[in-house]
Amino acid sequence: MPKKVISNTELIECYVCHGSPMNQIVMIQAMNKYCEFVMAHQQEILDSFENSFINGPAWIESAKHWIDLHQARMDGHIHLIQGDALGQLIQAMLRGGRDEPKDGDDTLTVTE
Repeated sequence: MPKKVISNTELIECYVCHGSPMNQIVMIQAMNKYCEFVMAHQQEILDSFENSFINGPAWIESAKHWIDLHQARMDGHIHLIQGDALGQLIQAMLRGGRDEPKDGDDTLTVTE
């Protein structure tokens, strides 16, 4: 039987939606800690990606986006319309913070 290659989104969704409920907490805490590390070591990150196919400033912006999104959630500025809260948070992150979902996205509203 051929192996199915799954996308990054499917991998994250599988991890947080199946198995222990603690998986969601582990994922959030891991993202928080790593993104805080990235923000605290921006020059080191930029230097490490200097000759890489990964864009250092985009990596840092992604970390900042997670921190901002997580903080908005903690401050009550993310209003969930439908679906699982963590699933929508991750979907918003994977959408690049777009307020308006595309077909197939969960519905999410972010307020200031």
